[in-house]
Amino acid sequence: MIRIPVNNMNGKESEKAVHDLLQSHRFSNFKVENGCIELHDHENPHRISHLGASLLKLGYELVYDHQRILVQRISHVVTEMVNNWENRPNLKISVYLSDKLNLNYNYLSNIFSEYNKISLRQFIINKRIEKVKKLLLHSGLNLTEIAMMLNYSSVAHLSNQFRKTTGLSASEFKALHLHQLMNADGQLQPFSNGDLRAPFEANMGLQPFSKKAGQASS
Repeated sequence: MIRIPVNNMNGKESEKAVHDLLQSHRFSNFKVENGCIELHDHENPHRISHLGASLLKLGYELVYDHQRILVQRISHVVTEMVNNWENRPNLKISVYLSDKLNLNYNYLSNIFSEYNKISLRQFIINKRIEKVKKLLLHSGLNLTEIAMMLNYSSVAHLSNQFRKTTGLSASEFKALHLHQLMNADGQLQPFSNGDLRAPFEANMGLQPFSKKAGQASS
Protein backbone atom coordinates (compact mmCIF):
# COMPACT_ATOMS: atom_id res chain seq x y z
CA MET A 1 0.00 0.00 0.00
CA ILE A 2 1.06 3.61 -0.66
CA ARG A 3 0.61 5.85 2.39
CA ILE A 4 0.15 9.55 1.59
CA PRO A 5 -0.32 12.30 4.20
CA VAL A 6 -3.21 14.76 3.76
CA ASN A 7 -2.84 18.22 5.32
CA ASN A 8 -5.85 19.76 7.13
CA MET A 9 -7.60 16.41 7.51
CA ASN A 10 -8.45 16.38 11.21
CA GLY A 11 -11.27 14.51 12.87
CA LYS A 12 -13.96 12.11 11.73
CA GLU A 13 -15.85 14.68 9.65
CA SER A 14 -12.77 15.43 7.56
CA GLU A 15 -11.99 11.73 7.20
CA LYS A 16 -15.53 11.07 5.95
CA ALA A 17 -15.29 13.90 3.39
CA VAL A 18 -12.01 12.51 2.05
CA HIS A 19 -13.41 8.96 2.12
CA ASP A 20 -16.46 10.04 0.10
CA LEU A 21 -14.22 11.83 -2.42
CA LEU A 22 -12.13 8.69 -2.90
CA GLN A 23 -15.29 6.71 -3.56
CA SER A 24 -16.53 9.30 -6.04
CA HIS A 25 -13.21 8.95 -7.90
CA ARG A 26 -13.80 5.18 -7.98
CA PHE A 27 -10.78 4.24 -5.88
CA SER A 28 -10.96 0.81 -4.28
CA ASN A 29 -9.05 -0.95 -1.50
CA PHE A 30 -8.17 2.27 0.33
CA LYS A 31 -8.06 3.51 3.93
CA VAL A 32 -8.51 6.98 5.41
CA GLU A 33 -7.17 7.44 8.93
CA ASN A 34 -4.72 9.36 11.11
CA GLY A 35 -4.30 12.19 8.63
CA CYS A 36 -3.34 9.88 5.79
CA ILE A 37 -4.83 7.89 2.96
CA GLU A 38 -3.58 4.47 1.94
CA LEU A 39 -3.93 3.43 -1.68
CA HIS A 40 -3.11 0.22 -3.47
CA ASP A 41 0.39 0.39 -4.93
CA HIS A 42 -1.03 -0.49 -8.35
CA GLU A 43 -2.75 2.87 -8.55
CA ASN A 44 -1.84 5.00 -11.55
CA PRO A 45 0.17 8.08 -10.47
CA HIS A 46 -1.92 10.30 -12.76
CA ARG A 47 -5.11 9.25 -10.95
CA ILE A 48 -3.49 10.16 -7.63
CA SER A 49 -2.49 13.58 -8.97
CA HIS A 50 -6.07 14.15 -10.15
CA LEU A 51 -7.32 13.15 -6.70
CA GLY A 52 -4.94 15.70 -5.18
CA ALA A 53 -6.45 18.48 -7.28
CA SER A 54 -9.96 17.52 -6.12
CA LEU A 55 -8.87 17.40 -2.47
CA LEU A 56 -7.37 20.87 -2.78
CA LYS A 57 -10.78 22.25 -3.81
CA LEU A 58 -12.16 20.92 -0.50
CA GLY A 59 -9.37 22.53 1.50
CA TYR A 60 -7.19 19.46 1.89
CA GLU A 61 -3.67 19.09 0.53
CA LEU A 62 -2.30 15.76 -0.62
CA VAL A 63 1.40 15.65 0.33
CA TYR A 64 2.33 13.72 -2.74
CA ASP A 65 5.65 13.34 -4.55
CA HIS A 66 4.53 12.17 -7.97
CA GLN A 67 7.98 11.07 -9.08
CA ARG A 68 8.77 9.17 -5.88
CA ILE A 69 5.51 7.24 -6.08
CA LEU A 70 6.17 6.55 -9.75
CA VAL A 71 9.59 5.08 -8.89
CA GLN A 72 7.96 2.82 -6.30
CA ARG A 73 5.46 1.75 -8.93
CA ILE A 74 8.21 1.00 -11.46
CA SER A 75 10.03 -1.18 -8.91
CA HIS A 76 6.83 -3.06 -8.13
CA VAL A 77 5.97 -3.69 -11.78
CA VAL A 78 9.50 -4.89 -12.62
CA THR A 79 9.54 -7.25 -9.63
CA GLU A 80 6.08 -8.57 -10.47
CA MET A 81 6.99 -9.26 -14.08
CA VAL A 82 10.33 -10.90 -13.35
CA ASN A 83 8.80 -13.13 -10.68
CA ASN A 84 6.21 -14.34 -13.19
CA TRP A 85 8.30 -14.24 -16.36
CA GLU A 86 7.73 -17.91 -17.18
CA ASN A 87 4.04 -17.10 -17.73
CA ARG A 88 4.84 -14.48 -20.40
CA PRO A 89 8.35 -15.31 -21.65
CA ASN A 90 8.20 -13.41 -24.95
CA LEU A 91 7.09 -10.08 -23.52
CA LYS A 92 9.59 -7.22 -23.59
CA ILE A 93 9.85 -5.53 -20.22
CA SER A 94 10.15 -2.05 -21.77
CA VAL A 95 6.83 -2.58 -23.55
CA TYR A 96 5.26 -4.10 -20.44
CA LEU A 97 6.31 -1.15 -18.26
CA SER A 98 5.09 1.42 -20.78
CA ASP A 99 1.73 -0.31 -21.15
CA LYS A 100 1.29 -0.88 -17.42
CA LEU A 101 2.11 2.69 -16.42
CA ASN A 102 0.91 4.37 -19.61
CA LEU A 103 4.17 6.29 -19.90
CA ASN A 104 7.12 6.30 -22.29
CA TYR A 105 9.88 3.87 -21.27
CA ASN A 106 12.65 6.46 -21.69
CA TYR A 107 10.80 8.81 -19.34
CA LEU A 108 10.39 6.01 -16.78
CA SER A 109 14.07 5.14 -17.08
CA ASN A 110 15.17 8.74 -16.53
CA ILE A 111 12.92 9.21 -13.49
CA PHE A 112 14.10 5.93 -11.98
CA SER A 113 17.77 6.84 -12.41
CA GLU A 114 17.24 10.23 -10.77
CA TYR A 115 15.91 8.60 -7.59
CA ASN A 116 18.27 5.61 -7.42
CA LYS A 117 21.98 4.92 -7.52
CA ILE A 118 21.53 2.47 -10.40
CA SER A 119 19.85 2.74 -13.77
CA LEU A 120 16.52 1.12 -14.51
CA ARG A 121 18.31 -1.22 -16.92
CA GLN A 122 20.68 -2.42 -14.19
CA PHE A 123 17.80 -2.78 -11.74
CA ILE A 124 15.99 -5.04 -14.22
CA ILE A 125 19.18 -7.06 -14.79
CA ASN A 126 19.66 -7.50 -11.04
CA LYS A 127 16.07 -8.67 -10.61
CA ARG A 128 16.40 -11.15 -13.48
CA ILE A 129 19.64 -12.54 -12.03
CA GLU A 130 17.93 -12.95 -8.67
CA LYS A 131 15.29 -15.02 -10.47
CA VAL A 132 18.01 -17.06 -12.21
CA LYS A 133 19.65 -17.80 -8.86
CA LYS A 134 16.39 -19.14 -7.44
CA LEU A 135 15.80 -21.31 -10.50
CA LEU A 136 19.35 -22.67 -10.41
CA LEU A 137 19.01 -23.67 -6.77
CA HIS A 138 15.42 -24.87 -6.61
CA SER A 139 13.96 -25.74 -10.03
CA GLY A 140 16.30 -28.48 -11.28
CA LEU A 141 16.62 -26.61 -14.59
CA ASN A 142 19.99 -26.09 -16.20
CA LEU A 143 21.23 -22.72 -17.44
CA THR A 144 20.19 -23.38 -21.04
CA GLU A 145 16.62 -24.16 -19.97
CA ILE A 146 16.52 -21.09 -17.73
CA ALA A 147 17.79 -18.88 -20.55
CA MET A 148 14.95 -20.11 -22.77
CA MET A 149 12.35 -19.69 -20.00
CA LEU A 150 13.38 -16.11 -19.26
CA ASN A 151 13.75 -15.13 -22.93
CA TYR A 152 17.49 -14.46 -22.96
CA SER A 153 18.87 -14.17 -26.48
CA SER A 154 21.30 -17.02 -25.76
CA VAL A 155 22.73 -19.03 -22.89
CA ALA A 156 26.04 -17.23 -23.49
CA HIS A 157 24.33 -13.89 -22.92
CA LEU A 158 22.88 -15.13 -19.63
CA SER A 159 26.23 -16.63 -18.58
CA ASN A 160 28.05 -13.37 -19.22
CA GLN A 161 25.40 -11.31 -17.45
CA PHE A 162 25.38 -13.69 -14.48
CA ARG A 163 29.16 -13.50 -14.04
CA LYS A 164 29.22 -9.71 -14.48
CA THR A 165 26.49 -9.23 -11.87
CA THR A 166 27.60 -11.78 -9.26
CA GLY A 167 31.31 -12.21 -9.94
CA LEU A 168 30.74 -15.96 -10.34
CA SER A 169 29.78 -18.36 -13.09
CA ALA A 170 26.49 -20.21 -12.68
CA SER A 171 28.32 -23.48 -11.92
CA GLU A 172 30.48 -21.77 -9.28
CA PHE A 173 27.36 -20.26 -7.73
CA LYS A 174 25.67 -23.67 -7.48
CA ALA A 175 28.79 -25.30 -6.04
CA LEU A 176 29.12 -22.64 -3.36
CA HIS A 177 25.52 -23.16 -2.27
CA LEU A 178 25.32 -26.93 -2.56
CA HIS A 179 25.71 -27.59 1.17
CA GLN A 180 24.43 -24.37 2.66
CA LEU A 181 21.77 -24.66 5.34
CA MET A 182 19.09 -22.00 5.37
CA ASN A 183 17.05 -20.91 8.38
CA ALA A 184 13.45 -19.74 8.27
CA ASP A 185 14.50 -16.15 7.49
CA GLY A 186 16.61 -17.17 4.51
CA GLN A 187 19.89 -16.44 6.31
CA LEU A 188 22.83 -18.82 6.30
CA GLN A 189 23.13 -20.96 9.42
CA PRO A 190 26.68 -21.07 10.85
CA PHE A 191 28.66 -24.25 10.54
CA SER A 192 30.42 -25.84 13.50
CA ASN A 193 33.32 -23.38 13.31
CA GLY A 194 30.95 -20.40 13.30
CA ASP A 195 31.66 -19.63 9.62
CA LEU A 196 28.54 -18.60 7.65
CA ARG A 197 30.05 -19.91 4.40
CA ALA A 198 29.60 -23.34 2.91
CA PRO A 199 32.62 -25.62 3.54
CA PHE A 200 33.60 -25.52 -0.16
CA GLU A 201 33.61 -21.74 -0.13
CA ALA A 202 35.52 -21.48 3.16
CA ASN A 203 38.18 -23.94 2.00
CA MET A 204 38.78 -21.82 -1.08
CA GLY A 205 39.40 -18.79 1.14
CA LEU A 206 36.56 -16.82 -0.47
CA GLN A 207 34.55 -14.08 1.19
CA PRO A 208 30.96 -14.91 2.21
CA PHE A 209 28.78 -14.99 -0.89
CA SER A 210 25.97 -13.21 0.93
CA LYS A 211 28.03 -10.03 0.66
CA LYS A 212 29.41 -10.55 -2.83
CA ALA A 213 26.11 -11.47 -4.46
CA GLY A 214 24.41 -8.22 -3.59
CA GLN A 215 26.92 -6.13 -5.45
CA ALA A 216 25.76 -4.81 -8.82
CA SER A 217 28.11 -3.86 -11.59
CA SER A 218 28.19 -0.26 -12.66
